[in-house]
Amino acid sequence: VTIRVEVTEGRRQLLTSVEVEGAVVTHPRVVDRALRLMPGTPVDPVTWSEARKRLYESGVFRSVDITAVPAPVTSVEPSGDDQLVTAKVLLEEWPLYRLRYGLQLIDERAPMGGVDTRGAIGAVADLTRQNLFGRAIRLGTAIRYDAIQKVGRGFMVFPSFLGRPMR
Repeated sequence: VTIRVEVTEGRRQLLTSVEVEGAVVTHPRVVDRALRLMPGTPVDPVTWSEARKRLYESGVFRSVDITAVPAPVTSVEPSGDDQLVTAKVLLEEWPLYRLRYGLQLIDERAPMGGVDTRGAIGAVADLTRQNLFGRAIRLGTAIRYDAIQKVGRGFMVFPSFLGRPMR
C-alpha cells in the first residue's frame, strides 16, 4: 500500500501593522512590550502564540485574541506572492479591583505542650488593585485572623525590574 500526500503551500503572509482593541486602562507601551510583533516580518504562529502568552502573563488581561486580517490594498504591492496582513489584537482587561475572601478550618495538631487549636475557624481576605497606573502593577493588602495568628500584610507586584521581566 502506497500513500501519496501532495502539499500545496499557501501565500506567505507579511505583517504590515498591529491594531489593538480593548486596552482601556493599560498603557500602550505595556501591550507593545508584551506583543513584540514587528511590521515587515513574516507571520509566524509560534511568535504570535508567545505574544499571546506574554499578554496573559502580565496579569492584566482575562482574554487575548490575535488574528491575521488581510490588509487593505495600498499602492505598495508585496513582492512575489506575499499576502499583506494586519494583526488584530482583541483584549479584555480584568476588573480593576479584586476581592477574595473565605473561611479556614485549622486541622493541624499543636506541637507538644502547645495549645491545641484543631477545629478553630479563621477568616482570610485580600483586596488587590490590578493594573495600577495602566502599567500592570498590582497593589494590595491581605489579612488573616484565627486563634493562632492575626496577620495583615501589604504587597506590590511589578511586571519588570530595571527593564527586565520578573517572575
